[in-house]
Amino acid sequence: LAQRSPGNSITLIKKEPGGEPHDRLVFDVIPSLSQRVQAFVAGAIDVLPYVPLAYVDGLLAVEGTEIQARPGTRSRFIELNTTKPPFDDARVRKALNLAIDVSAMLHDVYGGFGYPLATIVPPTTVGYDTSLEPYPFDPQAARELLVEAGYPEGFDFELDVLAERYEEALYFARMWEAVGVRASLRVWPDWDSLKAAVLEGNRLAWTAEWNNTSR
Repeated sequence: LAQRSPGNSITLIKKEPGGEPHDRLVFDVIPSLSQRVQAFVAGAIDVLPYVPLAYVDGLLAVEGTEIQARPGTRSRFIELNTTKPPFDDARVRKALNLAIDVSAMLHDVYGGFGYPLATIVPPTTVGYDTSLEPYPFDPQAARELLVEAGYPEGFDFELDVLAERYEEALYFARMWEAVGVRASLRVWPDWDSLKAAVLEGNRLAWTAEWNNTSR
């Protein structure tokens, strides 16, 4: 470890015992996906980890670019503010899960890449409980839960979403509408902006993701 700047970069230098340092490797922290892609296209970085499908065609147009597909450890989900209605009711939260055909969404939005999860961690996680099963797609059960929770006509809410998750969030919104839940999408420019709003405690729902490093 040659240098570490928390939140900015980490520099590693390979050094054989008794030899001179060589092979310098720098990990730059670039929070914004669009900025990471721009840096790669401009030649400022050599390796771009985690490339969403929406960017693949454009990146392949860059001379010398090679894209490799590998099993991932990143999960995507929607976080809910459970301190405020309607999401303070577990029946509402379950209804939103039951209303989503995750397999269809993965096929239509992500070209068949990915698979439904029972929790936010993938099966490669140390200690993963293999007995867990993802929620099934059951819109009728979702409607019944909403009625039981006191929302027979459904409800409206605003879903905060990053630009790269827009198509996925739109897919969710269309499925929720089928059970009476109407979500309007608010697009945020980057995670830092959205995170600041979330920490204020007034946002109801937002797209989030988590990367497992225990593999």
